[in-house]
Amino acid sequence: MVPWFTLKEGSKYTLVFTFRVTNNIVSGLRYSNTVWKTGIKVYSRKQMLGTFSPQAEPYNHVMFEESTPSGMLVRGSYSVKSK
Repeated sequence: MVPWFTLKEGSKYTLVFTFRVTNNIVSGLRYSNTVWKTGIKVYSRKQMLGTFSPQAEPYNHVMFEESTPSGMLVRGSYSVKSK
């Protein structure tokens, strides 16, 4: 499997979601993120983003800054499923 992108160990990153709500109110929008290394779940996070009403301008939601694992024992490839 070819990775979409690669992050170096110990890198800091921030996720930014940009989305538009057009017709109905979106109630209780949540973000879920799960990380696996060699088939073992190593990290899981669920966060409530909020409730959003329709508007012409897009919403921007900035997540907290996080960092990638670092050190000899955590090197390798990771699989991530976000929804």
